[in-house]
Amino acid sequence: MKYPNNKVIVKPSKDGIKSFKSKIKEIFKQHNSSPLELLIDKLNPLIKGWAYYYRFVNSKVIFSQPPNYQSETLSNGIKYVARLSALPLLEHIKIVATANPYNKDDDLYFTKRYISLKLRNKFSY
Repeated sequence: MKYPNNKVIVKPSKDGIKSFKSKIKEIFKQHNSSPLELLIDKLNPLIKGWAYYYRFVNSKVIFSQPPNYQSETLSNGIKYVARLSALPLLEHIKIVATANPYNKDDDLYFTKRYISLKLRNKFSY
């Protein structure tokens, strides 16, 4: 969405959120009589995958909403269901417009950028 100040803010689409919630509900339906550990094993990859996909967009409000559950209820004391609100969001770091990866003068910039992104991503989850 583009705002009057020319700032673009990207958010998860309503259809994407709806699809995510329906997948969560489907897992609950399929595994409603399964052991809690199996349910947790099915939910976590979906939740974490969705969080990874949307971690660079404005998702703070969205991450605090779906799915609505008590974390204590979905834990067996060892395993627990990941909460979207507990997963960190990251701000996208734009590339300097004048930087060119094919220009030797910009090698240092791209090396520093690569290292800082690797370190940030290493400790983000």
